[in-house]
Amino acid sequence: MSKKIKLTPEQQADYDAGKPVTVTKPTAKWEPQGGECYVDAFGDIFTGPSTKESRKFGIEYPTKEQAEHAAKKMRSHNRLLCWLAEHDDGYVEKWDGTQQNWHVYQDVTQNTWKASWARTVKDLGTIYMSEVNAELLAKQLNEGIVEL
Repeated sequence: MSKKIKLTPEQQADYDAGKPVTVTKPTAKWEPQGGECYVDAFGDIFTGPSTKESRKFGIEYPTKEQAEHAAKKMRSHNRLLCWLAEHDDGYVEKWDGTQQNWHVYQDVTQNTWKASWARTVKDLGTIYMSEVNAELLAKQLNEGIVEL
């Protein structure tokens, strides 16, 4: 069985010139492997057969311990999204360097929540918001009004 490969223009030029060409197998797009432990919409852990839908959504884990750890992180993330929905002020992220995109972080050395911003560096997993909401959320977290 033969397979056809597509060379880049540079590779084709090298091939035509009789030079050696290195071809690497393309890597497949990563998808979660999943497992038999699930986190449901209430943060409860249960076991069952893996499904394509739950694997792709990211709620399956190989072990109960991993699912329990994920459930705690999901709760905080989901509660933050709810808080923002209740305080929706029309903020839209903009990453061209002209707008401050605010977020809240915990200063663990001072055990306090603070607001900060970025214009061109977007952190993985961070939820961005307006300055008004970031300052309000930090204040409410520090006062114990909001618990994530």
